[in-house]
Amino acid sequence: MYNCTRRVNAAGGNDFWESGLVNPDLHLRDLIRIFHPDLISEDFVYYLPLGIRTSIQNDAVTYYRPQNARSSIYWEDDQGNNGYVEWNLLHPLDSYDP
Repeated sequence: MYNCTRRVNAAGGNDFWESGLVNPDLHLRDLIRIFHPDLISEDFVYYLPLGIRTSIQNDAVTYYRPQNARSSIYWEDDQGNNGYVEWNLLHPLDSYDP
């Protein structure tokens, strides 16, 4: 049995609900590894077997103002990761700073 607790910070916040929504490929890769462990060898990103707990502490993420309306928001963290929060075509409003 598994739970999505690999990226829980010291305050109890779970990154699964933030970056997991904008990185469905990583979420699905974890699920494939759970159900077909012979297909994927990479470490889990969001899931851990029950009984194992890790945390992310003092992680800093910087979001940058989009250059124009309806554009994606660039982010980077202090671990060298970066990416974009994609503008959602289904959302009626223009981009905003998170």
